[in-house]
Amino acid sequence: MKKDPEKGHPAPEGKEEGKAEKHKEDKGEEKEEEKIVEDEAAETVPEKDYSPKCAIKVTVLSLVMLLISGGLFAKYYLHVKNFGDNVMAVRKIREFMVSRNKSLEGFNDSALLFETEMLVEKVAASNEKAFQLKTTVDDILQKVGQGWEYYEGRLYYFGPIAKNFYESQKECEEENADLVSVLSSEAEKYLEDKSKMTSVSLWIGLWKVNGTWKWIDGTDYSVSFWRPGQPDDPGTTPKDCAEIQASCPHKDSGKCWNGVSCDKENMLVCTIDMASFVVY
Repeated sequence: MKKDPEKGHPAPEGKEEGKAEKHKEDKGEEKEEEKIVEDEAAETVPEKDYSPKCAIKVTVLSLVMLLISGGLFAKYYLHVKNFGDNVMAVRKIREFMVSRNKSLEGFNDSALLFETEMLVEKVAASNEKAFQLKTTVDDILQKVGQGWEYYEGRLYYFGPIAKNFYESQKECEEENADLVSVLSSEAEKYLEDKSKMTSVSLWIGLWKVNGTWKWIDGTDYSVSFWRPGQPDDPGTTPKDCAEIQASCPHKDSGKCWNGVSCDKENMLVCTIDMASFVVY
């Protein structure tokens, strides 16, 4: 028989058994509460997804991060490389410029690059002039090959077909030229000889505009080689254009200009001043 701890007397057996049963019930309730807490925790924490779809997402994300890091590295590499190339280029430019001109040795990079730009522009201009000069020479040779003749700083072309004044000037313009303007006695003699050789009068680029004689190419009309009595020979036919007359008498040599109608047909003479080919 057990004792009652409060009074020191033996406790009844029924009372002891009741306490034991109550203790078991309390233990069972505690276990149930622990199970409920575990179940709630299991519901709160999501389960890990090990599906193939999730694996693909992780792989793609990893690749993106790899590409980004690789791109940044490449950009940095190119920056460093370009910087190195620029430094090397400046060094080469300095060596070249100083080898040409020792006075540039003390120049900083900015001043040296400015001098280099000036040199490049000069070289480019020289190349352009050289190209223009070659083109000019080619043009001259082409015209000579087409029958143009050189005399006293000019190129002359004698057309094979007789035409009126206006048609003759038009043909000259198609060759980037004009009917000839005669400005010296030497040129006059040269053209007179050509006219007598072919027995055909030659058009020159002199015509009357509002009653005043003018050169068609704009040259000042200050020298003339008219035959005696010309250009104001009276007559009913207008004489507004000038020719070098093939039948000019020998006694009038050097003065064979004759005023005629612009509708008359003569041999044309185109001319180009060689000064127009000069490259400045």
